[in-house]
Amino acid sequence: MKKNIELKGLVPILSPGHGGMVNGHYTTSGKRSPKEMGDKVLYEGAFNRWIINQLIQRCDEEQIPYYHAFPEYKEISPMQTLIVKKDRSDEIYDNNPKTWMLELHANAGRGTGMEGFTSRGFTNADPIAELCLTNLAEDLGEHVLRKDGKDGDLDKEAGFWILRKAKCPVFLFEVGFMDSKKDYDRLWSRDFQSRVVESLFGSIKEMYHGTTISIEVN
Repeated sequence: MKKNIELKGLVPILSPGHGGMVNGHYTTSGKRSPKEMGDKVLYEGAFNRWIINQLIQRCDEEQIPYYHAFPEYKEISPMQTLIVKKDRSDEIYDNNPKTWMLELHANAGRGTGMEGFTSRGFTNADPIAELCLTNLAEDLGEHVLRKDGKDGDLDKEAGFWILRKAKCPVFLFEVGFMDSKKDYDRLWSRDFQSRVVESLFGSIKEMYHGTTISIEVN
């Protein structure tokens, strides 16, 4: 059954996956492109911050409020970093229940394309994911949207820890595959990065000012 759901006044909690670069040193073990992809290593945690930082700039330019779940660049450990982000987002959500989290990543596994994840079952994250993925599929038409198609919407459902544990709705977005040559080249492309940013920012702006999304509800 399709249902129209209004999204208005929603404020994003921006969350880059993993640690970034500190004084030229990558602070996360693994989470990078393999050597055969090209001369340059794509460090996932650095890439995630390129996108999140550009989103912050766009929000600042148009005076859209936001929160930052993990402005630090040094990862404590993968689990501890998730716990910090979860605790911070919970505190934010307790004070402002109109918030949602964008958890941003680059993927691995030799696939190609983009994926969006929410927790299992229908939750408040599903209409957020549906809007973001609808816009991304339209704005990045040549970059395939990977979906499961089981429940009639565009996201995949998973039991990732942050999806299950955070109080706020969480949309986890995998931009592309670091270990696929086609995606690796796209992830390095400034034009592609800008298109990803503008699409995500467009969705953020729509949800803040108000929009309605039609989504399958089972």
